[in-house]
Amino acid sequence: MSRRERATFLSATGVLLLAVLCWGLAPVANRYLLRSLSPQHLVIGRFVVASLLFVPVVIQMRKQRWNRADLLRAIACGLASILGYNVIVTYGLEWVPASMGGILVATSPLWIALLSRIIEHKPLHWTMRVGLALGMGGVVTLVGWTALLPEQKGTLFLGMGLVILASMMWAIYTIAVRPLSHKYGAPVSTGITTIVGTVPLVVLWDPHLVSSYTQLREGDLLAFLLLTLGSTVVATILWNYGVTRLPSAQAGIFLNLLPVVSIIGGSLFLGEHISLNMLLSSIVIVAGVIVTQVPSLAAFRRQEVSTSRMDKQ
Repeated sequence: MSRRERATFLSATGVLLLAVLCWGLAPVANRYLLRSLSPQHLVIGRFVVASLLFVPVVIQMRKQRWNRADLLRAIACGLASILGYNVIVTYGLEWVPASMGGILVATSPLWIALLSRIIEHKPLHWTMRVGLALGMGGVVTLVGWTALLPEQKGTLFLGMGLVILASMMWAIYTIAVRPLSHKYGAPVSTGITTIVGTVPLVVLWDPHLVSSYTQLREGDLLAFLLLTLGSTVVATILWNYGVTRLPSAQAGIFLNLLPVVSIIGGSLFLGEHISLNMLLSSIVIVAGVIVTQVPSLAAFRRQEVSTSRMDKQ
C-alpha cells in the first residue's frame, strides 16, 4: 500500500468511525431529550432544523433533471425515512433504554440483506441464513430476558416492537434510495428525502412547541445539536465520503459498532445498567450481521485479486 493509499484509508476510516459514533449516540440523545420534550415536539424540532440545514444542498437540484418517477421515489423514501423510521423509533425510545434501542436498531443490516434478496428474487446464501438466524436469536434472547424482569411493563415490549419496526422501515428506505443516490448524488438525495419527509410533520405542530424548546437546559441543547447537526446531517455526509473511498462491504462493517456505542453511551450519560444478557444479545446480533456480509466481502476479495492480476499483466 502506497503512502497515498494509506492516507486515503486512514481518512476514510476516521470519518466512518466518527459517523458511527454520531449514529450510535443518537438513541442516547433521543432518550436524554425525551426527559424534557415529548416525542411529538422532539421529531418536529429535529427535522425542521435538519431540513433547513439541507436547503443549500437541495438547491443543487436546479442543475439536475428529475423525472416524475424519481420524484415519486423521493417522496416515498422521505416518508419511509422520517415517518417510517425516525418518528417511530423516537416514540419507541420513550419506553426503551437507549442501550437496548441501539441493539435493536443494529438489526437493520439483517433486514436490508433479507429484503434485497426478496426484491432481486435470489435465493438466500447459506451464510445469510445463518446470519439471519443468529440475528433473530439475539433479538429473541433480548426479548425473552426482558420478559423475565420483575419490573418489566407492557410499554417496554411496545417500545421494542416499535424500534424493530423502525429498523425494518430503515431497510426499506436504504434499498429504495440507492438508485437516487447513484443518479443524483447522496447529499442531494438525502436532503430532498429529509425535507419531503418532514413536510407531513407540520400537522403535528402545536402552540406549545416553541415554548418547550426555550426551556431546554445546556445538556438538552447539546443532545439536540448532536441529533440535528451530528446524526442527521454531518454523519450522513461523513458516511457518504467514507463509502466512496472504501468498498461498501468493508464500510458496512463499521455499522457493527453501533450497539457498542449505544450501550457505552447509555451507561455513561444516562446511567443505564449494562446486563450480561444485554451484552450477549448484542454480540449474537452483531455476529449475525457480520455473517450476512460474508458473500459481499468474498465478492470484493475476488474482484480485488482479479484487478491485481490484471495490473500485473
